[in-house]
Amino acid sequence: MPLNARSSFRLNSRRRSTRSAFTLIELLVVIAIIAILVSLLLPAVQQAREAARRTQCLNNFHQLGLGFHNFESTYEYFPNSVTSPGTHYWGAQILPYLDNNPLADIYDYTVSYRDYANADAVKYHLPFHNCPSTPGGYRLSDGFLADKNSAPSGSPEENDGWPASATDYMGAQGFSSQMSSLATIPDNDETFFVGGGRERRIRDITDGTSNSIMLFENAGRPNALATGGKPGSGSRMLGEWAATVPYAMRTSTSDGLSLGSSSNQGRCFVNCRNDRAFYSFHPGAANIGLCDGSSRSISENTSLEVLIALLTISAGEVVGEF
Repeated sequence: MPLNARSSFRLNSRRRSTRSAFTLIELLVVIAIIAILVSLLLPAVQQAREAARRTQCLNNFHQLGLGFHNFESTYEYFPNSVTSPGTHYWGAQILPYLDNNPLADIYDYTVSYRDYANADAVKYHLPFHNCPSTPGGYRLSDGFLADKNSAPSGSPEENDGWPASATDYMGAQGFSSQMSSLATIPDNDETFFVGGGRERRIRDITDGTSNSIMLFENAGRPNALATGGKPGSGSRMLGEWAATVPYAMRTSTSDGLSLGSSSNQGRCFVNCRNDRAFYSFHPGAANIGLCDGSSRSISENTSLEVLIALLTISAGEVVGEF
């Protein structure tokens, strides 16, 4: 090969080699573009996942509502706040009317849920009692609820108790007197659950089953939580599916650390405090189950008056859109 041809060949080879490689600047540009795409796509992916979790949470309310209505079809009244004697809350009362007959078979209704005879049953994980948006997923409480005196003598349970599986769903039984300075509070017998072991029938829900709350999201128990999932004031709370104790509702301040009043404008009722109020990990909303078995989300911005109206079943309020 002539000298000039060889030189030309080497030069063209170097040029081809130079053109086929990325420069540092080009590489940085590509990385920057990828980073921008990821930053744009990631929120969309997270939103899609949260939408799926919220839908599953709503389906949980459907399943629980089905248990209530199957119970009502059998007895012609809904599960009440607590049975007596025996001390069983609605979480245990509906077990035979869900797809959990094996658990209903091992749950002993002749003794309290706190009895050692129910130690295996109460720690059983029921997925429809846990919202997938709640951090921690399947949660076991400590042995706080256990009746240690019922445990075998000399057993570890006699000293430590035994855990119980948590729920993210609760019901209301009246309103706290603390709320009376903020709004007109109906009679405490107006909520779905009432005291004294009294029974509710469908005919009692005169406000309409689609306008009356049966259950609501009260996530994160037994831990006390404030706004944004931060640790709240107060100690451990009841939060087990076997101890679904309906409570008198109450509001809090916007940070969830203090109870509400007219003096401090503590009208927050949704996602500020998981102590006797609506609370979830869904952005801007919480889920509810209505007395007709349906479920839906309510906004954090829903007025206190509308929420009170939804919690009553026979107070005669006009709820309107919510």
